[in-house]
Amino acid sequence: MKKFGYIYETMNKKNMKVYIGQSVGQFKPDYLGSGLHIRRAIQKNGVECFEVKILAYAGSKKRLDALERKYIAEYRKKFPKQIYNIHDGGTGWDCGKNNPINNPKSREGMIRKLREAMKNPETRSKISQSAKKRVGKLNSMYGRKQSEETKRKISLANTGTKHSKEFRLAVSLRFKGKPSHRRCQKLPLETRLKMSQAHKGLTHTEAEKQKIRQARLKYFSSPENREKQSLAMMGNTNRGKSI
Repeated sequence: MKKFGYIYETMNKKNMKVYIGQSVGQFKPDYLGSGLHIRRAIQKNGVECFEVKILAYAGSKKRLDALERKYIAEYRKKFPKQIYNIHDGGTGWDCGKNNPINNPKSREGMIRKLREAMKNPETRSKISQSAKKRVGKLNSMYGRKQSEETKRKISLANTGTKHSKEFRLAVSLRFKGKPSHRRCQKLPLETRLKMSQAHKGLTHTEAEKQKIRQARLKYFSSPENREKQSLAMMGNTNRGKSI
């Protein structure tokens, strides 16, 4: 039988609670699952407290979905309080047309609730702390790369996107007075050489030069912007130095 994918079981060695999921392709021993409860458990206990094993293989997506539903139902029937899974498996409620995010009314309701929740500083702090823990193997993209097709779709989706003045002002106020993460950070010599070589021989067209010239004139026509530039360049001893 050709192996399309497999059903796996991730067990918490501390409390013997399990998560049952599916994955396609070769067995990935470092992948422990993407369910909400299992991810929270991993963040709380650490990766070393979990072990994963294969329960079954499947030769098609249809068979894989059926097996996932079967194993989750059986385990939930025997040990209803010892399973991390929220849904019944397979295509589930959260895929395709069944996903509430694909319903305009549901989507608007979710966005509204999320915006209200994000107004609470405590909620924002919890989300921030949780995100900081999703590094290495806990990151859903660990060991994976976006395909060229996915990159192209993301690029097309963001092409032409313009932020409102209110949004830009909010971002500006958020970082105002805070030092740049690149300030005083010296790039490695190898990186600087690569950047230098990449830009050698490049020239702007007359149209590009004119556009840059007009943008600078517009920016520096403001006394406030000239003052900002002056303060930013104070103490910069690297001006004019070559690498």
